[in-house]
Amino acid sequence: IRRLGIGVELYPEAKRLGQQLKYADRRGFALAVIAGADEWSSGACQIKDLSTGESTTVAIAEVPSTVERKLQATA
Repeated sequence: IRRLGIGVELYPEAKRLGQQLKYADRRGFALAVIAGADEWSSGACQIKDLSTGESTTVAIAEVPSTVERKLQATA
């Protein structure tokens, strides 16, 4: 994602997902990529649109292009 020139921030603590998503929303982020242990073991991540609450599951290899496409659609 960073190679595409998109800023990325990682949540620094192991807190509940809800707290992490609230933090991302307060910081004004449009999307959150959820990549926990379950996601890594399945080979897929969730991409959550923080304005609509809609979540999409994509293969890990497709995360950068999906994030780029979703951000362009909201611009």
